[in-house]
Amino acid sequence: MPKPVLKKNAFPKLSLEIWAQLYAAADAVFALKPWESIPPDILLKISHPVTNEPVYGSILGSMGEVYGISIQCGTWAEYSLMRAFAEDEEGALLENVHRSTSFKIEFLKKSELSAMDKERLKGLAYKPQPGAKGACWPSIEVMKEGSVPCPPDAGDAEVILGVVHCFTAMVQAMAQHANGDPDLLPEGIAVWPEGRTAGHCVKWDDIEWRPFEAVPEPACEKFQLDELSVAQLRQLPQVNEQIELDAFAGFASVGEGLRPFFMKLGLAVDSKSGMILGVELGTGGTDLLENIAGRLLIEVVSKLKARPKRVLFCQPSLLQALETVARNLGIEVLYQKRLPAIEEARASMPEKFGV
Repeated sequence: MPKPVLKKNAFPKLSLEIWAQLYAAADAVFALKPWESIPPDILLKISHPVTNEPVYGSILGSMGEVYGISIQCGTWAEYSLMRAFAEDEEGALLENVHRSTSFKIEFLKKSELSAMDKERLKGLAYKPQPGAKGACWPSIEVMKEGSVPCPPDAGDAEVILGVVHCFTAMVQAMAQHANGDPDLLPEGIAVWPEGRTAGHCVKWDDIEWRPFEAVPEPACEKFQLDELSVAQLRQLPQVNEQIELDAFAGFASVGEGLRPFFMKLGLAVDSKSGMILGVELGTGGTDLLENIAGRLLIEVVSKLKARPKRVLFCQPSLLQALETVARNLGIEVLYQKRLPAIEEARASMPEKFGV
């Protein structure tokens, strides 16, 4: 899939002074080389300095493919990480990537930097860090809900600086404790001590360790339908049909608005015949999957001029979001781990949809 073309003036600009602070924070990460001392089965956790939501950091580079740190924010990120680590569920991180904000600091070859990065680093007369495979240049990106990676804005920069300071302080304490032997570090989540601000240092004994444990799926916003529409649809006859319904985000980007966003798509398929009954596209980066699925359900009922007896979902969040509307329409909703007709429909879609 070709990368979207991002225009330089499409993003809010930060002063070179703030960028200098961000690159200094990145240099502090690189100086510790956490990929050499911290195993990949360790997560770092703090509280978001503004929202107080959980923020998790993971070290990139254990396989030597890329070096850096990934930072993921919010309850959906926590849910996905715990599914991936506690339940060993592949794909959990990608499944909900569009629901949360994440930051990434990577160290790349100069040829791998974007034109904007090169111009900015040149303006700061930045000197790259020496690495085992040549000079390493920092790249700092943010991916907000529904968006492709882009430069941080002023609010992002404030969060990154606070979060990275906490993470580097914990990494330094862990590295000193391990003294070159990562096996001395326990598997699990290293938690920043409660009550400490980003300006404090921490020692090994200050860090709390928690095991990977599954957490409940975050509550989703209920899909709303006005009483008049419910009354009108309720008058339609009900047929003994079963529909599979799902909504998901892919990696195709749509270049509308300030930032391209992930392609979001809803599919409704007849369970018995495999016929696609409806398709609903997301209208923007912040268009929730629950709303896409809800609009699709109403569209299918309206086009069929009949209410199906049952609708199957494989995502609990979608079922929870639509169960009230479905109940008001006299439609039964059920959870099913796999939706074979949906899977077959997705497999037949062109690759350019990215879903």
